[in-house]
Amino acid sequence: MTQTRLYFSIGKIEADRIFAAFEAAFEDEGLPIGLVEVDEDRDIHEVSLYADGDVDAVEARLKEILAGLALSRPVAREPVPDVDWVARSLEGLKPVRAGRFFVHGA
Repeated sequence: MTQTRLYFSIGKIEADRIFAAFEAAFEDEGLPIGLVEVDEDRDIHEVSLYADGDVDAVEARLKEILAGLALSRPVAREPVPDVDWVARSLEGLKPVRAGRFFVHGA
């Protein structure tokens, strides 16, 4: 099943508050949540939540939480491609010699 990333940008203090609220609210569902610093100088942080299934319902809950924190933000959507990320990350690796052995990804 394809996942959808719901995300928005905000300052660090607000991002930390939102991240903590999302952790508590979505803990039972086990939805992945991310917080990334995009630009330190301009205080831009990106909060992401990865959802599958009923993405509209997850987005509605997300917006309710933001409204409860008085931090309404426009939320963007991005489909996450269904890719074998482990295989993709190993594609560019060349074998490494370790003594008489060659070590490489499987």
